[in-house]
Amino acid sequence: MKIALAAGFALVALPLSVESLRFSVEKEDMASCAWTIVTNRETITSTLTLMGDDKDVGTGSSSTRTLQVELSDEYLDVDDDGIPTQIARSFEALLSEMSNDNGDGETDSELVGETVVFGYDAEEEEWSAEYGEDSDGEADWLDGLIARIDLAGVLPEDDAEVGDSWELPPTFLAAVLKPGGQLMVQATEEDDEGEEGSIQITLPGGDNYSVFEEFEGDVTATLKEIVDEDDKRVAMIVVTVDVEADVDIIDQLEDQADERGADEAYSDATLTRTLEGELIVLWNLETNRPESLGGELSGNTELNVEWTSSNGDFDLELGFASETNESFEIEATFSD
Repeated sequence: MKIALAAGFALVALPLSVESLRFSVEKEDMASCAWTIVTNRETITSTLTLMGDDKDVGTGSSSTRTLQVELSDEYLDVDDDGIPTQIARSFEALLSEMSNDNGDGETDSELVGETVVFGYDAEEEEWSAEYGEDSDGEADWLDGLIARIDLAGVLPEDDAEVGDSWELPPTFLAAVLKPGGQLMVQATEEDDEGEEGSIQITLPGGDNYSVFEEFEGDVTATLKEIVDEDDKRVAMIVVTVDVEADVDIIDQLEDQADERGADEAYSDATLTRTLEGELIVLWNLETNRPESLGGELSGNTELNVEWTSSNGDFDLELGFASETNESFEIEATFSD
């Protein structure tokens, strides 16, 4: 997907110079962001093995998921360098629209309308989260949230000039593909246990596991140019991505089985994922904040799982193998 700067503005490249690319805010500043992430998924193969017999469970299917996110942050406190240490976040819009071979549907998150206050503990070097005074949600929803959504992780440690490149940790991709963390949360519902003596088979899904910590490869940022946009100095940072991960997910699957109350034992579970593409970040050198983000990432996911499911009377030997191609179209805008 080609990313173009806003039409109607005259973009003039500025002379080569050393630039201080940094992020900073002031106490009581407000910042908003709006994200659209479109995920296209094509299933190459999807096979369930039941007691040695293979059954096709979705080969050739496809789906499109559009995630729309609107958040607003108030910086309640900052340190001497202008880095936020306390943030009050309002969740204004969180919508997931799904289109697949079975039809269309949409889901709203229970976080819409809530306010969460994040606080940074400098000694522990970690963030905590709690609901604001007028908000009330389930405690578990806070565990998946991420405090910083300002893309500061794209910046170099030192000053840079046009043409300079620097490496980013692959975990930067989490800030792009999961802005704000796990936002599409739902109220807890009682599970349908099914008929007595039956076993419910829950197929693993390759999109349910965070592998950002496991990615290896190159995420490279380059200061492409400095431009004048409507009398503002804006840095164009181009991020190229070429990473892969090969992860053992037995522990995650066992945890999910425990949450469902299922008696399952996993003997093998591997997830292999690749991701490549290009992102463009426009950074406002006057406000020291991002202006926009756009780009496309694509890759391949392979999942192979073997497990035993039991109801106490008999055991089922199960296997699941799938391969999918995925693409992610990402657009985000930031404003005061």
